[in-house]
Amino acid sequence: MKTTNSDLREALRRTRRPEIRLSDDFADRLVHAARRRRQSLVRRIAAVLIGLLLISGLTYATVRIGGGGRLPWLEQKEMPCPPSELEVLPEFPGGTDALMQYWMKHLHYPESALADSIEGRVIVSFIVEKDGRLTGLRMERSVRADLDSAALSVVRDMPRWMPGYSKGRAVRSKYVIPICYRLDKGAGAPIRKPTPSPSPRKGSQRSK
Repeated sequence: MKTTNSDLREALRRTRRPEIRLSDDFADRLVHAARRRRQSLVRRIAAVLIGLLLISGLTYATVRIGGGGRLPWLEQKEMPCPPSELEVLPEFPGGTDALMQYWMKHLHYPESALADSIEGRVIVSFIVEKDGRLTGLRMERSVRADLDSAALSVVRDMPRWMPGYSKGRAVRSKYVIPICYRLDKGAGAPIRKPTPSPSPRKGSQRSK
């Protein structure tokens, strides 16, 4: 039997693999699955990078602490020690007399308050850090903006204090200072009356 071209074409058509046609829904699912895989890979890479950053940060903090370095952001998380638990209270360098001299030298009555005859008592609180730095300045009692600003400025410029101690070690502690503005005596915290000098007794001088 002679084979014709039509017979060959029919045989090829029968042996050819059928074309695979994907439905639109199945194709969308394949695309979404590929996107999810890419997003998952990106998340994993980001998680690894964040982990490396945290490890390096903790290592740096350990080295700083072990080497005697200060980490202010860690210090701020420690709550100030209550005064009842302090064995030694924080103190201005040189004691109370030195603090009085500092006030008298640096604290001035604002001209605007003098012109308006304003007086009163401003109360400022702050935290004495373990190394004597003053942080966390806060106005506990306000009188007027000009008086408040003058008081905060002087407290902010104070030198480092002697820190408070609890259980034999320096701790963070809170300190409160009242600053009195009185028209008859100016400004000071607190105001002390001068101690009169003793008068010489009669007959104590030797006759020439």
